[in-house]
Amino acid sequence: MSTPPQDDATETIDVHGMRIALRRYGPAGAAPVLCLHGWLDNANSFAPLSPLLPEVELIALDLPGHGRSAHRPDVSAYHQLDWVVDVVEAADRLGLDRFALMGHSMGAGIAAMTAGTIPERITALALLEGAGPRPTADDEVRRFLASYLEVRQSARANKQRNRGASFATAVRARLAFGEPLSRASAELLCEGAVMPADRGVRFTNDRRLQRVQPMSLSQPQILAFLSAISCPTLLLTAEQGLAFNPEVMAERAAAVADLRRAHVPGGHHVHMDDPSVVAPPVRELLGLPTR
Repeated sequence: MSTPPQDDATETIDVHGMRIALRRYGPAGAAPVLCLHGWLDNANSFAPLSPLLPEVELIALDLPGHGRSAHRPDVSAYHQLDWVVDVVEAADRLGLDRFALMGHSMGAGIAAMTAGTIPERITALALLEGAGPRPTADDEVRRFLASYLEVRQSARANKQRNRGASFATAVRARLAFGEPLSRASAELLCEGAVMPADRGVRFTNDRRLQRVQPMSLSQPQILAFLSAISCPTLLLTAEQGLAFNPEVMAERAAAVADLRRAHVPGGHHVHMDDPSVVAPPVRELLGLPTR
């Protein structure tokens, strides 16, 4: 594919004065599943899985700073807890009183903390390749903030324009960045993350997302969120996915009261590259009939 498609089915809602984009997959009015993508991905992340879950409506957000959503103001940073607030308010704007949550990677961590914050509203929780942010030790907080300020000042002094390139070049850049994924998945993510620019297209993601962030959470703080989750929860990991710290993951799994686990073949983006292995455990979690 040399150029992105021209039709754009993205909707937008206003969340505390900020534009949040979303895509819907599946029948309108069906049981809602609010979907949260991974770091530097976007709502298109859930398109491959949607045909295998035709009984529900997947409502996939572009988190602030990603895809078609607005960037945070220059004075703000990107904190996981702020994304939790964004998700809850987005659910309110969409009229979702009770709903299922599904997240991938970073989105899985945000989904888990959201489910621990408003447990009475979440009917089921699917965590794909993630169960919370990397824990921060007490003695790392000061260093993280100092590094953030240093990087922020350097970025101000060396502003670079996000130059246009061909869509094919954008796809190659996405394939070279981060965890391996298929070309088809890279194209799909790029379709949701580029816009026209001089001499081609440019990525819409906020460049600040690639910087160190000023604050994270400790493992006990993360466990407090997980221990408050009251809905059936699926923790799905991939054989060639992220290399999680086994002790950290064991503590987090033990903190969730009603947890089932699935380990499937594939890489970090298995829900895109091979959704057929992800759909069965997700269907079971949601109480859907076996296909």
